[in-house]
Amino acid sequence: MTARGLWRSVRDDLRRSWRHVGAGGIGIAFSVEASHVEAEFSSENLDGTVRFTGGAAGAGSLSAEFDRLVLEEPVSTGVEMDTNPAELPALHFYARSFRYGSIELGETRIEAFPIAGGFHFDKIDASSERLKLQARGDWLLDQQGHRSDFDIHIASESLGDFLQSMDIASPIQGGQTLVSFNAWWPGTPASFALSRLNGQVEFSVVGGNITSASAGTGRLLGLLSVQALPKRLALDFRDVFDSGFSFDEAGGTFEMKNGTATTDNVLLRSSSANISVSGSTNLVAREYDQLLTIRPGVGNTLPIIGALAAGPGGAAAGLALQGLLQEPLAEATQVRYSVTGSWENPVFETVEVARQDG
Repeated sequence: MTARGLWRSVRDDLRRSWRHVGAGGIGIAFSVEASHVEAEFSSENLDGTVRFTGGAAGAGSLSAEFDRLVLEEPVSTGVEMDTNPAELPALHFYARSFRYGSIELGETRIEAFPIAGGFHFDKIDASSERLKLQARGDWLLDQQGHRSDFDIHIASESLGDFLQSMDIASPIQGGQTLVSFNAWWPGTPASFALSRLNGQVEFSVVGGNITSASAGTGRLLGLLSVQALPKRLALDFRDVFDSGFSFDEAGGTFEMKNGTATTDNVLLRSSSANISVSGSTNLVAREYDQLLTIRPGVGNTLPIIGALAAGPGGAAAGLALQGLLQEPLAEATQVRYSVTGSWENPVFETVEVARQDG
């Protein structure tokens, strides 16, 4: 393939990837000299240079350097590409400031090159005020079609700030966070979509707080129903949850299969109570099917009032009585809830209460 022909192929793929670059005109300066092709882009969200140099015996190399690059998220079904990844040029990418969708990745570097049967991403590094990301992986093509495999590691000093930067509504504040994600999906890297996502997510959060205040506007976080947790549980465990729930650490794993996250070991630990979560969350349909178990911390018990002690009709009386007597109406060693329904309106139902007196 000639340099011009290869550039046209790469250019077409870039256009597919960049077709969602923010609104507004884009200035383009384009030049070709022998096997060297250069394009300069200038706009509010796309400011930089792309250079292609053809190789005598191969696909050559593609270098991209940007002061600012903003890409919107692909459509929900992903972006399809017909390119054979083994025929792509080596990629050297640098952006001083890179944003993908609502995620501010900051300074970003990517080093990748073709391999037999695919394309290897040897280094993906990104660093911003709210997160640090490292990843590597492969884009493969065989008789079954395209497949993307990536190992992704994310660290953030504040989970709450990170979620806020992604426009995700969550009442979480603080929380040093580590996330490791072994992910794969059928299709090219640009074909990523929640409905195709598979793999395993392992996470750890230290020193966070789930507030009882409204999380505000934005998309919802569906892996754990923290959005409604403090308000719902404050009716039953006022002294534990009424002003939010501060936890020392939280962690666990999720198995991802075609956009559904399943777990049996998510645990939030605190001095007042421990909360474990099992079950699944459908990230595409945005629905819960989970079991929430609450146990008191060491040396503590869970006061039962309202809906658990006297039924729904006695909730107000139970709250008033406990406020007067400053003593729990009853105590529990464990309470379990089922969590079903949509992310926007989860349904909590008590399925088990283990009382201290049996």
